[in-house]
Amino acid sequence: MEQLIDAAITLAGRAPSAHNTQPWAVEQEGEKVRLRVDPARTLPLADPTHQDTVLGLGAWVEAFAIALQRELCLQVSGRGAALVVEIQVGPEPYRDFTPREVAARQVDRGRLVKDEVSLHHALENFGLLATTAVAQMMGERTWRKLHNRTALDIARTPEILAETVSWLRLDPTDPAYHRDGLNADCLRISPGLARLGRRLLNSPGLRRTAGVWQPLLARLYYSRSLRPPSRVVLCAGDTTDPAALIECGRDLLRCWLLLARAGLRVSVNSEIKDNPDTAAKLPPGAFAVFSVGVSTTRVPWSSRLQDPGRG
Repeated sequence: MEQLIDAAITLAGRAPSAHNTQPWAVEQEGEKVRLRVDPARTLPLADPTHQDTVLGLGAWVEAFAIALQRELCLQVSGRGAALVVEIQVGPEPYRDFTPREVAARQVDRGRLVKDEVSLHHALENFGLLATTAVAQMMGERTWRKLHNRTALDIARTPEILAETVSWLRLDPTDPAYHRDGLNADCLRISPGLARLGRRLLNSPGLRRTAGVWQPLLARLYYSRSLRPPSRVVLCAGDTTDPAALIECGRDLLRCWLLLARAGLRVSVNSEIKDNPDTAAKLPPGAFAVFSVGVSTTRVPWSSRLQDPGRG
């Protein structure tokens, strides 16, 4: 069993996390696993309440259960960066997803095309499977307004912009390029544009004027989005209690796996719910915002600290 747990820990490392920070620290003691937060892999400015961090740990827990194909017994203590999840492997089998589905899950930051029929069926199934969350649709006009506001606020806040840039991997010679963060491949940035991006982002003057040129880039982006994807919000009744938030993270991964089963992929828009002004425009209890559609090109694999292979 200990060898199976060790392999499951590796596969669970493919769980989603904000900026691909992979904020989990794992300790194995026989058949028990202790899951903690790695403070160096959090976003203290963009995610000051550590909601995204705990959601990532919840997704890790769900991926771990799937990898083992066993239900888990959890004991959650602490909160935020001090959160600890004690995990005991339970006797009951896990039946909802397979390890192959965890290994195959991908986020697509390229162009997505709407498929309302597949999305409707996937969200119907999610409603039957979710333990905490409820999925709601967001209109394109509302999404675009909130997305623009958030992007502009980030561009005008040097500290948050710098934190975001610190997780960008635009240089393929960077030792972290294939370990974590958002690299140029996953962001669909060509080598030439990646080199230009490094120069721009390393220029203090251009960073200070990001609030000026960011809206121009946004208009260019939307002018190319003739068939935008669907926009989805996940909500729950309590997103402050740590144990409840772990369950939200588990539901988030379940939702994305059901979407993948329907041939759909997601692009994450967490910044909308992390911004207090735009979060106030979302449904109560919103803890995840993402775009959903069919990928139009091959999707690059995201980097991982440990890569279990791709089934």
